[in-house]
Amino acid sequence: MLNDSTLKKRTIFKYPTLSPLWIAVFIDIIGFSMILPMAPFIADQF
Repeated sequence: MLNDSTLKKRTIFKYPTLSPLWIAVFIDIIGFSMILPMAPFIADQF
């Protein structure tokens, strides 16, 4: 049977409502790591 202690251990995050925030931060970091190295090339084109 499941009780409160086993349900608490099964949660992945301590605060699951922050999951969309962490996903957005991760995508933002990945995006900037791809855009910033290309900045000189883009500046030369425009």
